[in-house]
Amino acid sequence: MAKNGCEVDSQTSYDNCGGCDASCSEDLRSMPRALSAQCQGGHCVVGECKDGYADCDFAATNGCEKALTDEACGRCMGCPGPTTCNLETRRCE
Repeated sequence: MAKNGCEVDSQTSYDNCGGCDASCSEDLRSMPRALSAQCQGGHCVVGECKDGYADCDFAATNGCEKALTDEACGRCMGCPGPTTCNLETRRCE
């Protein structure tokens, strides 16, 4: 409405992501294994994944696409360099 101008930030608004009435709840339904979504830069992105999964490629269209193994320590690419996952502490050491 012209009299009240832009009342939401369509770059960050969950219910108006990228435009008025463009809710991320609609996109969330098509994000496999995603528990939540958020609006970043006017696009809906994965917010949180189900336990054991991650959004490693940051593509909302396939949601949380990667199943994480225990040995990966909850990381998309596993532990860096020569470190390995301590399965008790869930830390790379």
